Amino acid sequence: MRYELMRPSQIRKAIEKRTPVVLPLGVLEYHAEHLPVGMDTLAVERALHEYEKIAEVVILPSFYWGASSRAVAPCEGRGSIPVNSQALVPIAREIFRGLLDVGFRNIHTIIHHHALMDAEVLAKYPFDHAGEGETSLMMSLCPDTVNMDEFDKSAWYAESALKASKETGDNGVKMILDHFRRILK
Repeated sequence: MRYELMRPSQIRKAIEKRTPVVLPLGVLEYHAEHLPVGMDTLAVERALHEYEKIAEVVILPSFYWGASSRAVAPCEGRGSIPVNSQALVPIAREIFRGLLDVGFRNIHTIIHHHALMDAEVLAKYPFDHAGEGETSLMMSLCPDTVNMDEFDKSAWYAESALKASKETGDNGVKMILDHFRRILK
């Protein structure tokens, strides 16, 4: 259930049942021309919404303000909004203190590049930046955000995106949901 839609009685019940509470974390970062800048966070958010169909989970509002990279392209005109990671530490501390104050104890964060896909998933799924793996995930989870007509062939890091498919993304989502079953107890 989305936290912002919960009534106090539902929050108390989730606390009593030790329902996992998850904060989707990510960045606003350039993922080539064919993918949205919110790709990393959207993948976590949408995968959690799929998981919510099969298990109880409290999903906090997504936090998009992470330390994005300038490794593949400058920010100007491309949408990346880098935030200094040290500036985020006090905010994170306050968010988690607030969750503890509410009464939650089964608290998780999920970040696309780390907790969304563990080593087992990464061994079986094409992981990359804006390439086949991420593009396929978005084709499965957020198909309306992918526009392969805007694919830029000069984006060397995203060349494998041309092999992306909804089927590959669906398989990735299944693996992610299995991973969630293992960690969100």
